[in-house]
Amino acid sequence: MARVANVRKNLTAFMITLVTCATFVGCGSSSNLNQVWGKEDNGGDSLLVEGQAAFDAGNYDRAESIVRKLTERNPDNEDAAILLGYIHLAKGGLEPISLSRKLIALSPTTNGSGSSGASLVAAASSSAAADAATILTSMSTLVNVSAADKAMLYAHEFGKEDADNNKVALTLFTGSNALVVPPLVDDTLRAKIAVLSALNLAIKDVCRFVDSEVKIKEDSRDVAADCTATTVPRKSAAKAHFLWVLSHLSEALVFQPVILYTAPGSKTPSLTSISTDINDPKKTVVTTVAEFTAFAAKVLEVKNAVNKVFNTADSGSMVQATLQDLNSVILGFGRLAGIPASVQDSITKSFASISSLGKELGTVNAATNTAGFKAQMIQEMSKSIGAQIQSASDKAAASGVDKTASKAQITAMCDSFDKLNQGAPPSLIAAAKPKACG
Repeated sequence: MARVANVRKNLTAFMITLVTCATFVGCGSSSNLNQVWGKEDNGGDSLLVEGQAAFDAGNYDRAESIVRKLTERNPDNEDAAILLGYIHLAKGGLEPISLSRKLIALSPTTNGSGSSGASLVAAASSSAAADAATILTSMSTLVNVSAADKAMLYAHEFGKEDADNNKVALTLFTGSNALVVPPLVDDTLRAKIAVLSALNLAIKDVCRFVDSEVKIKEDSRDVAADCTATTVPRKSAAKAHFLWVLSHLSEALVFQPVILYTAPGSKTPSLTSISTDINDPKKTVVTTVAEFTAFAAKVLEVKNAVNKVFNTADSGSMVQATLQDLNSVILGFGRLAGIPASVQDSITKSFASISSLGKELGTVNAATNTAGFKAQMIQEMSKSIGAQIQSASDKAAASGVDKTASKAQITAMCDSFDKLNQGAPPSLIAAAKPKACG
């Protein structure tokens, strides 16, 4: 394939080696990313050599102990800091060469058996290409999260009254449809969850050795004192930026199932399932005044649930943290020559779509991007609910229901619809709003 050949032709020496290792000849169990990068002359630094050897042998605790001594002695030792970052990834079950193999496997490279991995290409060319969820889902196999860690990431809510509207209790989200409410993301949460702790440490290890342009001001880690850029000339910038990309991408993928509101063990997202139920004509009949009232209340309850899941108000919300991670990945890609276009384009385009929606809401920042992402995620739900409202309106016009009452109830349904889409970009609201709502 000409396009793939052209991509490979322009790969850096690292990426050529990595692609060959991951898709053609395979690497042994002791392989790691630092071996692929190649060792550098470290001026006879025995600690770094000893730490590298322990890492190569898979003795990560010993490797960390040795390399940490070196970073404490000399915080500006770039190679030691990068190696420590890879050690932390490996200790968190995110061995870098394995992550890289999986990432490359998603690009349209042909492996030794002649099969082609084109998951990202398919996602990027689908009708939902603008949907960041499609991209994240296509990459979800990159990171495995333990059941214990998932339990701490998921908080279920149901049967409670919502502070935004105390007349609407969370009664729809029960049992298998229990609402998943993402916790706020901070160092306390990261410390409790093994994989997040490892990623957090890796990001902090390498933070001083990446370009300031790849840092996100909304991410408290990036503006912390221990992230202040080193004044010592850097010689391993590509290594540092690749570690940065892998760590942030992995963190986004840890958050992905939660912000896409899928309960542990469930195959159907809670909001998707509830939306399907309340729009099923066999389950939800909207012909009488009482049924209009009940439907409006259900839409309002969904709105309250959406606001809990897609928290746009708090800078520490998981959805904002995910978008910050994706932005860091994109900026990091910009510092790496030769990353296959199929890998970076899909992520870049999905984030550009979110930013475009953010522009409709004003200056593009974390808050408006989050609002755009939220609107993007509930777009199909809004269209479906809008169609149900229009159908109810049409039936009311042709039925014997008291016209004054039915008009009031349709107005109530439209009010619920508007609240569901509150803060969404005008273009998405227009696409979903029923004619009955004006």
